[in-house]
Order: sequence, then structure tokens, then C-alpha cells
Amino acid sequence: GFEALVRWNSPEFGSVAPDDFIPVAEETGVILELGDWIMRQAMKDCRRWGGPYVSINLSARQFLYQKVGERILRYAQECDLPPGKLQVELTETAIIDDVERAHENLKVLRAAGVRIALDDFGTGYSSLTYLHRFDIDCIKIDKSFVDDVTRDHQSAMIVASVTRLAKALGMSVVAEGVETEPQRQILIAAGCDH
Repeated sequence: GFEALVRWNSPEFGSVAPDDFIPVAEETGVILELGDWIMRQAMKDCRRWGGPYVSINLSARQFLYQKVGERILRYAQECDLPPGKLQVELTETAIIDDVERAHENLKVLRAAGVRIALDDFGTGYSSLTYLHRFDIDCIKIDKSFVDDVTRDHQSAMIVASVTRLAKALGMSVVAEGVETEPQRQILIAAGCDH
């Protein structure tokens, strides 16, 4: 599958890192428009490229926006992309900011066949309650654990434990930021799917 990652190549400032412009977009509220554009573009690209699915990150502000589930499904219909070809990525922060609204939005998406991934797992609250309550399909282990997996026994044990837990709950596991063959080998041995 694909993951939609936004980049900004400004004529005035050159390449601007997402860590620099996304917080500003969130603070000013522009993230809602930007997020809608990213969703539509990612869906069009997935349809055009014929990939198995596209994974789209949603900020807490986007996710808690009223009826985001219906809006995502409407965009998928406009792009002629089956909902089963979508995966929405959320952080734990997006869920805990408004648990009831998160539950309603996820219910709409899940009912349509959209996959749900919990992004940056291990960096926030990592509450097992959310894994159970929100019917998560996939856990994405944060790059900070992957970076240390070859030189820090505790990081390797955390990755292995999270992977076993996810498998026991019927979830797939993605390790983010794999850059070396030794990292890949340890992660495969731990049971990471991707």
C-alpha cells in the first residue's frame, strides 16, 4: 500500500519540513482545508496507481471535526475509491481528546470497511483500552524504538512485546523508519508484518 505524506516546496522558502508547517496549519485551523486536499489527492492517486490501499494521517483536530467519517466516505465516493482501500492513521492523542466523538467517527468508518491504524505507538499514552475499545486494525511502532532496536535490549523487548500483543488481538504491525538490514532482521524475528 501507500502512505500519503505531505511535503511543501515553497518558491520563497524552498523545501519546508512537515515538522515546521503542520503545527502552524493546526494552530491556524488551515489543517482542515489542507487535510481535505491531502485526502482527496491521496484517494485519486490510489485509484490511478491501482494500489491495494492508501493510508492517510489525520491530526487530532481533523479527526475530531464533526462528521469526519461521513466526509471521508463522501470523498472516497467522489474519487470512485472503495472504502476498503482506505486506512486512516490516528495518534493516541486524537482519540483521547474526545473519546465519544472519536468512537462515533471510527464507528462510521469501520462500518464502511475503512481500516484504522494507531500511529506512533509507544510515544503517547499507549493505553490498552484504546486498542480494545476502538477496534484498531494496525499498530505502527514509532521510529524511536526502531532506531534503537539493534543497540538497546529494552527497545528490542518492547517491540517484541507490542508485536505479540498486537498479534494476539488480531492486528497487523508496521515498524516505522527501518533503515538497516540488522533492524529489519530483528523486526521480522519479532513478528512485524511490514
